[in-house]
Amino acid sequence: MINTNKRKNVDDKINVKTKIALPKYSTITVSDNEFQYVKVNLEFEKPRKLSEGFYKKAITTALYEAFGNIGAGLFIDILEFDFEKQNCLLRIPNDNISMFGSALTLFHSFENNPCRFNIIYTSPFLISLAHNSRFWNPS
Repeated sequence: MINTNKRKNVDDKINVKTKIALPKYSTITVSDNEFQYVKVNLEFEKPRKLSEGFYKKAITTALYEAFGNIGAGLFIDILEFDFEKQNCLLRIPNDNISMFGSALTLFHSFENNPCRFNIIYTSPFLISLAHNSRFWNPS
């Protein structure tokens, strides 16, 4: 026996209107930042503490040794200096960040003392250096 009753399609009886939910906010994209913020550490072979002025001189010396007078003339601001840890927070124009990084990498001696710069963090946003998610403790 063959069943001759046809099943009616459920969709034929129900008229469903679909609504798409759009977010009520807008996204803002920040690009072309003018500055990069860099946290660096200067480490000597024989432990030595530098003042903020000598720290700036060491950075300028590194730039001069790598790029001459053009490198020494780069615009670099020291925003924060920690004497105990020998850390420094710098503001560097975005156009000069590659010159700055390569000069610090090549730097090996300050006033006849072997040393090196360690770049700890770099970011185009100052707030991301102030609140680092790597060291976040939820408790």
